[in-house]
Parts: sequence; C-alpha cells; structure tokens
Amino acid sequence: SSEYKTIVNQFMSTIPVRRFSRTVTVKQVDRIQNLAMYQSYRVKLQTMCYRETSKQGVNRSSRSQLQQLPIDRFERYPLWHATNWEVIDKILQQGFNRSFCGKNATMYGKGVYFARDASYSSHPAYAVPDSDGVQYMLACRVAVGEYCEGRKNALTPDFRDVTKKVLYDSTVGLLRDDDMASPSIYVTYHDAQAYPEYLISFKGC
Repeated sequence: SSEYKTIVNQFMSTIPVRRFSRTVTVKQVDRIQNLAMYQSYRVKLQTMCYRETSKQGVNRSSRSQLQQLPIDRFERYPLWHATNWEVIDKILQQGFNRSFCGKNATMYGKGVYFARDASYSSHPAYAVPDSDGVQYMLACRVAVGEYCEGRKNALTPDFRDVTKKVLYDSTVGLLRDDDMASPSIYVTYHDAQAYPEYLISFKGC
C-alpha cells in the first residue's frame, strides 16, 4: 500500500547504505492504534500550542488559526525510537514511560530518546536484535515544544523563564554538523509527549 511504502521510504532514506556491511531489509510494518494514548498526546501538544497563542493580544476568534503555527514548530514526525522485543508491548499499552524507555542513554538528560535519523536508532545497542536477529523501531510523533541543549543526567530541562519557573519542554543533543534548528537527538520528559504510529521490524543493521 502507499502507506507502507511511505513509512519504509522514510525509514530507509536516513540509513546510508555504505554504513552497513549487510543489506538492511524491512520485514514488517505495523500501524499502531491506541486511541487513549493518542488523545493524551494531542492534549499535550495542544496545551503547548495554547500556551503560545493565549498570550496577551491574541483574541479568541483568531486563536484556532494561530494554533496551527506552533503545531508545525512544536511537533516532529517521524522521529525514531529503537527498542527491544520485551519492551514493545509496554510501550504500545502504556506509552513512553521513562522507567523502561530511558535506560540506554543519559548524555542529554534522563528522559526518553528519539532520533531524527533512523541510522542512529538502528544501532544494535538501541535496537536490540531478538533471537532471530530481528530489530525493532518505532516511528513516532513527538511534541518537542520549546527545547534547549541537554545536560548529562539532568532530570528535567533547564528553565525557559526563571522568574515564572517555566521549564523548556524537551532537551536536544547536537552531534557533528548539527545546529539547534535540526538536532539529531530529542529527549522528552513527559510520557504523553510522544505517540508511536508505526512499528518497524527489520534486519541487517
């Protein structure tokens, strides 16, 4: 189907062929359907957008049109989250709980990690192969909101506004040639900040 081709192309487009000694093969793509989780995600995203459009001087009649502007700025799709078979069911049922999603890395904060490029998440240290050598990755919608550079082992993002005690929504990790407009790594600190849309099963990384 066109839906299958689109997500496979998005996955493969950020995996350089020369990086891997073997051919990367997508074995299966499953669309995730969890209405309660999706609604929680939408509420979180809309709360971020409302925060930006409810400032003084924005009237109610224009707010709905203006909300689309921060949605485009605050949401990233697809971002990639690698996992192992034992954790997949927990994510699909409970979402990205930091108790079982944030164990692999803490360099940019103690949160849940998402990558701009599938090539980063596809490393076997993150996408742990099962007994048949199959690896697993989730293509996610992520409400990144306003973000700052991450700090190792930080439990929360830094303050965005110290006087009002308002935190940034996410942190990011800048790898080689990155800038703040397009960081390689995003880290979230609230379970509802991400929604997994597709589960991709693949081999060869």
